[in-house]
Amino acid sequence: MRIHESDLTRSAAVEALDRLKGMIERGSPGGEFKLGALNQSKIIHGHILLRQAQADRMEFGAESEESRDSVQALCTWLSSEGFWYD
Repeated sequence: MRIHESDLTRSAAVEALDRLKGMIERGSPGGEFKLGALNQSKIIHGHILLRQAQADRMEFGAESEESRDSVQALCTWLSSEGFWYD
């Protein structure tokens, strides 16, 4: 299942961080733990890429090289790694 840009909100990243923290505290590695941890990490990573793209657009303008590079990084990540682990 594909991760959408709308899945990468600040509140989703904060929730993912809290879930990941809880998983680490429980310390029960295994199949579901591993997949859950990887999915939470994806939300955080994707959110960081999205925020960078938004910040570059605001600071440098939509047509700037910085903005194009960060948007490209987000799009590349979404298309190559933007899938949930099942």
